[in-house]
Amino acid sequence: MTATTTERPTQTVETTATQATTTDTQTEANRLTFAVAMIAVMFAVMVMAVVGAVTGIPTLMFASSVLAAITMGVGIYTGINLLEAR
Repeated sequence: MTATTTERPTQTVETTATQATTTDTQTEANRLTFAVAMIAVMFAVMVMAVVGAVTGIPTLMFASSVLAAITMGVGIYTGINLLEAR
């Protein structure tokens, strides 16, 4: 009987300046994407509130106020967490 030994190269993990820059760029892109999404949601809620106020439909006004409160809460909470992540 013969035994075969296979050697595999050892991989080392090195963090280079390029990798750190890429990570920072991705993080900033995620923050920007989140900010744009939150602004779009707030704009949609505002339009919904205006339509409810103009047409006098209380359901739209109530729904827009609830959605606005949820959006503000999510935006503030996530914004604080993103600032702490810096």
